[in-house]
Order: sequence, then C-alpha cells, then structure tokens
Amino acid sequence: MRILIVTAVVVMAPALAQAEALELICEGTASIASTENSKIDTGVSNGFGTNHQMTMKSESVRNSERSVAIRVRDDGTGDAKLPGWGMPLWVTKSADGWRPLTDLQMTDAEISGRFKLNGLNNPTFSINRKTGRMHLRMYGASFNGDCSKAPDKDAPNKF
Repeated sequence: MRILIVTAVVVMAPALAQAEALELICEGTASIASTENSKIDTGVSNGFGTNHQMTMKSESVRNSERSVAIRVRDDGTGDAKLPGWGMPLWVTKSADGWRPLTDLQMTDAEISGRFKLNGLNNPTFSINRKTGRMHLRMYGASFNGDCSKAPDKDAPNKF
C-alpha cells in the first residue's frame, strides 16, 4: 500500500507543479493622453480697459516605459498590478496595489480579462501566450509590452 501511494505522488507531481499560480511581468510602453488649456491675451481691448482672452486647448500623447504585473492562480482567479503608474485621482483602495481580475479567460492561445481602477476606469488586457505580447487599454491610456514569467521566489540571485 505504501508503494502505491508513493507512486501516485511521484506520477502526479508534474501535474501539481503545473497548477501553481502563473505570475507575469510585462514591460513595454505606455501611451498616456493629456490635455492642457492655455489662456492667451489677444491684445484686443473691449473699450472698458479689459483685454479679451482666448483659450487654447492642446492634446498630446506622452509615451513612457512602464510595467504591468499579472498573477493568475490555479483556481481561475487573478490580480493585476500597475507599479509606478500615476493613478487617477479616484482609485478604489487596494492595500498592496494588486487589483482583482474579472472576466478572466485563459486559453491555450490567450489570457485576457479586466480589472477595476475606479467606477469609470475598468482596463481590459489580452496576452498572447505564444508571443508574450500584451495589450492593455484603459480610459486615457494604453500599454503594449512583452511578458515573461516572473522569477521564482526561490531562484538564486543573478548577482
């Protein structure tokens, strides 16, 4: 009986190892939209000593290097983290910065889902499992990057 139990554990060990959480670090470029309003004095007086002003609105997109972390557990739940991103003013509180994933789909070809930053901003993402390419879209910003498995916590230091 003991031999049978040991054999079952040895045979099932690879399957149990595959069921562990998948943690990905995605590094790439974030495109963040910004709008700026400027008032310009037209130099034209209205006859009462007041100059007219004109408001100019300029929109731009700022690109910067960012990272996104995605964690998928074996029970089909997961989390996302945007370290170092400037968060919107009204962000739902998160003690450790990880945000629960919703609509999580994991197939052989793709991992996709969404998470909540606040009531108006629910970013969506997709990761191609063959290429590791991630696309993330949110209100006022987007992110494109390459994902790789996060280093194992027990892995030796690189240096």
